[in-house]
Amino acid sequence: MKINFLLVIILFVGLISCDKELTNNEPVSFEKKVFYYYQDEVINLKINSKSIFIVLKREKYSKDKVLNVLKKYPEVDLDNSFISQYNYNFIYFKENLKEERYLRILKEFNSEKDIYYATPICLGKNNELIWFTNEFFIKFSSKISEKAIKEFLKKNESNFSYKEQESVFDILCTVKNIRTGFESIELANKIHKLNYVDFSECGRGGGFYCN
Repeated sequence: MKINFLLVIILFVGLISCDKELTNNEPVSFEKKVFYYYQDEVINLKINSKSIFIVLKREKYSKDKVLNVLKKYPEVDLDNSFISQYNYNFIYFKENLKEERYLRILKEFNSEKDIYYATPICLGKNNELIWFTNEFFIKFSSKISEKAIKEFLKKNESNFSYKEQESVFDILCTVKNIRTGFESIELANKIHKLNYVDFSECGRGGGFYCN
């Protein structure tokens, strides 16, 4: 199944853009640091302790299944969560969660049989919402051979599947098993640092709060 939000900025006007209640609640500060690379710039983020992004398995998707999953979690605010007619959903909590509970719920969501993956929703420097997909993009340097690229991809086939884009130097990767919710971010950041990679960026989407 393919959910390709890679580097696409989506503005959900009227959905999350003008949620005054959420903007007025400062997120709890977490020790866990989240960042991604945009070219050579490090973009630091703050985890939004009141929301999580989930995608259900498309072939099993229904709103009833989403609700059945969420009803197990008393922290979830069903009235304010956005349950889409598609299989991606924005889950809000009744209050900001402490770090340990937030990270545990992320793992629990990812262990649910009907959930394809769950990832954190974060706040950028302008208080914009940013969420992550299970994909990331690799742009290999022209200094590396096609053989070496194929060897690298073969070595990492347990971590992600991949598809060539414009050429073998441009690879779209899909994480095979999301457990913590941070895998696509962490893999992209790790690969970005390799000297034979021009850049690697995690798939993400975003929307803006009203000020």
